[in-house]
Formats: sequence, structure tokens, C-alpha cells
Amino acid sequence: MGDLEVDEFENLWSDIVEEFGLQQNPWILDMYERKHMWANAYIRGKFFAGLKTTSRCEALNMQIGKFIGNGYNLHEFIEHFQHYLEFMRRRELVADYRSVYGQPIFKSKLEALESYAAIVYTKDVFELFREVLLLSSNVRVVSCKKTSTCSLFEVTMYCRDRSWNVAWDKADDEFTCSCLRMESFGIPCVHMVGVFVYLNITQLPVKTICERWTKKAKQAAVDPSGQVGEIPDAAYMSMHAALLNDCRELIKLACQYFEDYSELKSMIRNQSNVLREKHRLRVSIADCGEKVSVRDPLRARHKGCGQRGLTAREKTRRVQRCSKCGKASHNSRKCAEFGSERRRGMATAMEGWENTSAAKEGNYTDEMNVLIPLFAGAIWRFRLMKMSFPFEDFVSANA
Repeated sequence: MGDLEVDEFENLWSDIVEEFGLQQNPWILDMYERKHMWANAYIRGKFFAGLKTTSRCEALNMQIGKFIGNGYNLHEFIEHFQHYLEFMRRRELVADYRSVYGQPIFKSKLEALESYAAIVYTKDVFELFREVLLLSSNVRVVSCKKTSTCSLFEVTMYCRDRSWNVAWDKADDEFTCSCLRMESFGIPCVHMVGVFVYLNITQLPVKTICERWTKKAKQAAVDPSGQVGEIPDAAYMSMHAALLNDCRELIKLACQYFEDYSELKSMIRNQSNVLREKHRLRVSIADCGEKVSVRDPLRARHKGCGQRGLTAREKTRRVQRCSKCGKASHNSRKCAEFGSERRRGMATAMEGWENTSAAKEGNYTDEMNVLIPLFAGAIWRFRLMKMSFPFEDFVSANA
């Protein structure tokens, strides 16, 4: 259901429905009821710039998929998405550059119209219009009728059993066609081009040129009159090309006489020095403004960070303190004071046991059965703390 006329669409739809027996299919009936929303034959005349319903989102997903993977985290996603934006902006600048520089190769016999279109249109739009020029050889003007307001041309195409009407308002130099492709795509249709050839028109009429498809479409956005500040990247290439084009004409005129050459060269040198000084002042003012207005933020002390000390390498670290004595440089397991207190307590316990009647009588079998496991556990803990216990002296003294 491509670019068809209304009657062609209706006939083709009826043939397909009848061929596959879909007269009562609910989906087919619903789509036919909404044909004014999707069929080109019915939406012709409305300008969509060549976009379709899902073309924007599908193209965007395809382009983003080249830069972003499903396994990226948030930081990687933002970084690669920024790369994608830079790629798109750079591609736009490259397209503008190719449209400004270079001369396309002419393929049609209508060199006057083709050369004028190459000057006016961008490169991509010119390639679309060139296809229309190549098809215009199949157009033939059948009749011409003049009225009080306009001239009507009836045109046909080779091997087509229908005709189209092209109206020309000579006062306003405006063309309209019954196919409405000009209003849909923004470029003259093949029927209009056939009338241009019939009228021997060598330049496209102004009313048939869509401004957004021309090379000067961005001039309104980059017009420096009344604007100050730094030029954005999107406008740099266009303004650079405009100045370069003006300088070519200036250089061509100045190189014809020596006095003009010397005068222009001195003017360029002086103006370069003036602009260089302006740029230096702007950069210095911007640097001073940044130094005064932007400063490092104050460092906040986090909750629970504890007391801070300074090591030999002048780096901050948390100071460890013993939970028993409160001193630094060791913990409770390596505390010497706590270990000496435990040893004194153990010695006191031993002295108390020696004074018992069982120890004096030498009958300490039951007591030893209880104390030996305690001594073994104490010795094991002392060894873990890298401490020594005089167990051998104690055994020899009480043997």
C-alpha cells in the first residue's frame, strides 16, 4: 500500500481482501475503518518530513544500541550515552560540511534545474530531487487551460491510464498539483517538474522550495546580529563556511593589484591582532571569575569517624586504643598491665591453695583433678597473648 491514489488503494484493498477471504475478519475491518490514519493515499497533503509512526523510536533504539549494552551500570550508561550524543552532533556537522563544499555530478539532461537544485538544497535532499528529475522524462503535458486566476495543465505519465492537474498562478509564481506530494514531502513532484520543462523554467520557483531543506535553513539560528557570547558547536561549521566563502571573493579582488593586496594584508594583520587581544581578555576574565566565584567545598566530619591521628606518611588513620587501660598502640589482648594483673591474681590463688589442709597433708588428688584442667586452659590463653606463666616453678615448689 505504497504511494497510491485513492481509487488505486480502494481497488487493491478489495482485491486482497477478496483473494484471501477476509471480508469478515475483525482486524481487517478495524484497519480499514482507520485507513485515514495510516494509508498514504488518505494522509497525502500533510507534511511529516518523511517520518512514519515508529521510525523515530526504532531508529533511535538502533543507534543507541551501537553504543550502549544491557550490562552497563548507571555510570557506564551515562558515559556511553554522552558518546552517542557527540557522535550524532558530529554527524550533523559533517553533513553540513558536505552540503557546503563540493559539487555533485549531474546525471540528468536537465542541467539547468539540476545545477540550481544543487545550489539550493542540501546534499541529501538534492539526491531525492534528482530522482524526480530523472522520472520527469516520463511526463507529458496533454492540455493547457487558462482562467482568470491561473493556468491549468493536464499531465499524464508513460504507461499510466490516469492524469493529474497542475495549477500555476502566474502572479504569485505558485504551483500546486492534485497529487499533493509537494505538500507531503516538501519537494516538487514529478508532475510539477514536467510542467517546468514544458514552460522552459530553468530555476525552481521560490514557492516550491521548502526552506527547511535548503542550505540556508540554519542561518536564522546562527544569525550573529543582536547576539553576544561564544558560538555553539552546531553553528561553528556553518559560520566558518559563510566567512570562508566571503573571503574567497575578497581575496580574488585584492590579488589583482599590488596596492589592494598590500592594503588588505595589513588590514587582516591588524584585525587579527585586535581579535587575538579580545580573546585573551575574555579568557583571563573567565579565569578570574571562576577563581572568585567557584571554590572548594568545606570538608564535613563524618559521624562516628573517631579521633584522628597522623602517621609518619602524614596520612590520617583511626587510632586504636586498648579497652582495658585506655592507651594507644595496642589492644586488650596485648595489654601488658592487664596480663600482669591476671598473673598476680593467679599467684594469689595458688598461695591460698597452698595454705589449705589438703595441701599440707599432701592429699590433693581431688583438688588436682579440678585444678589441672583450669591450669591447662589458662596456659593456653596466656600463650595466645604471648605471655609466659611460671608453671614449672610452681610444680617444682609443690612437688
